[in-house]
Amino acid sequence: MADMRSRAQWAGLAVVIGVIVVGLIVLNWPAASVTDRPAKTWVIKPGDTRRLSADQVLPEDRYECPGRPGTVIGTPKPGLFASAQGGIRVSTDDEGVVQISCEASLA
Repeated sequence: MADMRSRAQWAGLAVVIGVIVVGLIVLNWPAASVTDRPAKTWVIKPGDTRRLSADQVLPEDRYECPGRPGTVIGTPKPGLFASAQGGIRVSTDDEGVVQISCEASLA
């Protein structure tokens, strides 16, 4: 009788652990996604260039050079670029890496 109770307890514990593991896999825990944040404005200083991986940016992020007119609104799709008055240029390569640059001077 005691042996049956012990087996039932182990079986119950195995079921609970299985449910927890499946839940963690389905929810992709503990990894947090970039989509868990609101859109961000990336500010790039004149003369600088910055590269960001695809998992760091959102499609609705904004890009600008401080103190200059013009903002690129939205991350370009892979293979495309966008630029704005004020010397800001944003491009996304085929692998999804985003490059943001701000011209050193506006001539």
